[in-house]
Formats: sequence, C-alpha cells, structure tokens
Amino acid sequence: KQTILENFRPRKFFDDVTKRDNATTPRTDLYVAGFPCQPFSTAGLMKGFADARGRGEIFWHVRDYIDKRRPRVFVLENVSGLKKISGGQYFRAIHEALLQLGTYNVYTDIVDTKDHGLPHSRRRIYFVGIQSIWDDQTFAFPEPV
Repeated sequence: KQTILENFRPRKFFDDVTKRDNATTPRTDLYVAGFPCQPFSTAGLMKGFADARGRGEIFWHVRDYIDKRRPRVFVLENVSGLKKISGGQYFRAIHEALLQLGTYNVYTDIVDTKDHGLPHSRRRIYFVGIQSIWDDQTFAFPEPV
C-alpha cells in the first residue's frame, strides 16, 4: 500500500475490496487483480471458498467489479495449485463464473516466472478476459525466454 501511494498517487485507493461499492467505483479499461492464494495453495489448508478467514470469497468481490464496471480486459492471478486442489473444482468454478459474465473470451494458463527472465520459480495461474467485441483472437500467453 505504501509503495503504491508514494509512487503512483492514485485518485482513489481502496483498502478493502470487500467494502468497495463496485457500482460506483471508477471504470477502467484494464483491471488487474490477485485474490488471496492461501485458500487455494497446496502449501495451505486448501479450503478454497470455505476458508475460515473468508479469503476464498474475495474472488467473488473481484468478479463483481468486472460484472458491474465491464473493463475491456481483465487479468487475474493466483497460485497454480488452484487448478489441482479438490480435483480442480475451484478452478472450474472460477473459470465458469468468469465465462458466465457473457461478454468475455477467457484465456487461462500457468506461467512460471523462471521461464520469463526472473531468478526464481513461481508458478501462477492467470485468467485473462477480453471483451469479445475487442478480442481479435490473437492473444497468446508469452513463450518462455
């Protein structure tokens, strides 16, 4: 938070996405979000949406923003374990919830930072949604370098 506020000085900053009124939140062309990984990580308890601290539910607040404000493009990120835990049920639920928005083509892939010039390995799953009217079908996840 401090880094963002000191380096970018946003006009609006939301401390808690669960308390944000998405219907009145400013619209944006590109929405980038990560939701807490602990409920979906193989290193955690793998409780998914049933996480006792409510962290698994934050995805639904992120989706609500996309639904209400309709950015042209969104990028969501989480741990790759999301695709594995509980037989992939959370991955499928999230993917389906994004597809149900109805106006987005949604692309998913697992990308490892070590394959893209960073000196460590962090496998992450990405969901990239592009509004169909803006999608020229040329999107592709980057190839390893």
